[in-house]
Amino acid sequence: MYRARLRALDTAACDDCDETAVSFGETWMLEREDLIDDDRELSTAEAGALVGVHPDTVRRWAATKDPRDGSRMLLPRFGWRGRERTYIAGKVREAAIMARTGQLAR
Repeated sequence: MYRARLRALDTAACDDCDETAVSFGETWMLEREDLIDDDRELSTAEAGALVGVHPDTVRRWAATKDPRDGSRMLLPRFGWRGRERTYIAGKVREAAIMARTGQLAR
């Protein structure tokens, strides 16, 4: 989870950290096949798992106005996968960062 958050905040810094770890023989963070690209479509449950929150939190973010622009939602809904709502991974990460850094009104 820390790596996904770092990548969302600063891709160059994440890449630099990865290179440093690899130079010391640590590759565990690169061997994961489940690394998720920012443009991947995720179900509500997958979105919650991505950022370590309950699916209800994802739904709440999708119903919350973006504090930076009240005409948009904090987490835009992307579409449907069967009966399941979908979201874009990069947008899920952005919403999680806003929530964790206290940028959302309580």
